Amino acid sequence: MNIFKTCLLFGGVEQLACGLELQAATATLKYHTYILDDCYPLNREQNLRLLGQIKKRWEDAVTVFHNENNLGIHVANNRLNSLMPLNDDDIIITVAPDSVPLNVGWDAALIQVLNHDPKVAYVGTTSYAIDQTPGIVWQEKTAGDVRYRVGSGPCMSHITAWRWSFLKKAGGFIQPMNYYGHLEAAMFNKAMHQGMTHAYLPDYREDFRLEAYHDDVYRRYKLAQAHEYSFP
Repeated sequence: MNIFKTCLLFGGVEQLACGLELQAATATLKYHTYILDDCYPLNREQNLRLLGQIKKRWEDAVTVFHNENNLGIHVANNRLNSLMPLNDDDIIITVAPDSVPLNVGWDAALIQVLNHDPKVAYVGTTSYAIDQTPGIVWQEKTAGDVRYRVGSGPCMSHITAWRWSFLKKAGGFIQPMNYYGHLEAAMFNKAMHQGMTHAYLPDYREDFRLEAYHDDVYRRYKLAQAHEYSFP
């Protein structure tokens, strides 16, 4: 089993740099990180220059691929996975540029749950947004000294560890929107179809401090794309 970390970049590299540093500060495992530059249209030349600095900072630990246009979360993830040396028993940890895990060992805890429970297709960290998701019934479980909970419905994605075998059988990532929105519900249905489920770690949490780096037009884009359905 190999562990890989992936990140889609659709935003400023300044946020990505902060995210990678904060993620590494509490990680306890070693793995290669694959980043896909999904062609964020603002400050393009600056982003490319700063990505060069990311490569220098992380040397052999990071590989960066580039898209010529925005593929959307699902298609971009699938393209990135197609460029990676994946085997059936491998695990992919997906992060966002603004992911901030707060507890040391979050990565090892994710892997521990997947190794313990073959019914869990993917497992993620937790935040207040997960705790406050309406209508979810949680079933509490343990994997050794790691607590996890299985939910009755989809919740927001944070840092998530995915079984590549599950993703491969599911045909990869899928979402109903062209670029952004509701991937969590689509992937939850994929897991249910395979007789599997998702899980979250109540003791390994994230916060949202790096949201301050998002451009205002990006916030409006996400709202229009995924919630107002006014910008296809």
